[in-house]
Amino acid sequence: MQKSPRKLADAIANAMRDADSAQPYRERYNSGLPAEYRHLGPDPTPIPTSMVRGTTISMTMSALPPLFDKSGRLRRAPKGAPAGVSSTLSGAVSAQSVVGWAGAHVLVMAQNLVSHAVDNAGAVATHSVPVEFRLIEPAKFGVVDVDAEDDAPIIELPVAAAAMKWEDAVTLATRFEIPRSERRRHDPQDLESEIATALSLGVARAADETLLASLAAGSLTPFTLAKAASAGIRFEELRAIAGASGAGTFIGADGTLRAAGVPAELTPDMPGILVGAWDRAGIIVEDEVTVLFERLGKAGHLACTAFVRMVPLVPDNSYFWTVA
Repeated sequence: MQKSPRKLADAIANAMRDADSAQPYRERYNSGLPAEYRHLGPDPTPIPTSMVRGTTISMTMSALPPLFDKSGRLRRAPKGAPAGVSSTLSGAVSAQSVVGWAGAHVLVMAQNLVSHAVDNAGAVATHSVPVEFRLIEPAKFGVVDVDAEDDAPIIELPVAAAAMKWEDAVTLATRFEIPRSERRRHDPQDLESEIATALSLGVARAADETLLASLAAGSLTPFTLAKAASAGIRFEELRAIAGASGAGTFIGADGTLRAAGVPAELTPDMPGILVGAWDRAGIIVEDEVTVLFERLGKAGHLACTAFVRMVPLVPDNSYFWTVA
């Protein structure tokens, strides 16, 4: 039986409540006395303890808040979520991602681990199963003279792969404070839902930034239609993503943003412009997101820190170019 998604806002509410009650010290009594007489022993010695409480969120099993809050106010939520309907965090990240809009594969998955017994004493070993993102291109055929017994033209294997290794994953984090005044001014459920929505939007932005940085780090050449044609790419497959300093964008007569004539979208996560066949690339987002809340002082002031891991997958960057 498939489990129902757990509300992300509820997980955040529980972690915030635990952080509110966290104490900087715990008492240590004279362990030599029975419990009912320990108050008669030496003065308790305080032991420092962590003020951080947290939760691990499964992106595939966490439901985002509805588009409307209890008062009917429309809040900014990941697009693709109908009014009054909750979507999962993984689906929202994919829908909100700019590279996902361009055609890149935004995949949320857990570590592919396999466990097996190593002896008769119950010892268990766990190892990661290799996973690849494989790109299959058409095999190019050439004309041969059968009567002359010509050999078939030899080509390279039309398959490229990018290995998904969690040891090479990029860890991204965010941290923000939640003042006591903000918590007193807003309904707790509304604030918890807004934090959940902000984190989902942030994970999508982080996925964009990670894949774009991986592509920009390669040796990309300026875009031309001739290069796209030589790579076997149809024009309809091309999309452009333009950063803040991209000067080659314009709005066409049809109202579409374009870069070098290619349909484009804006992003704050890189400076320039990239054009490519984005279905030839992907980004793996680990299913588990760690969210921590730290109690700051005694007045209800909290700090929220979240961590997520990602692996960019680019089997062949020759399908991507820059725009001057």
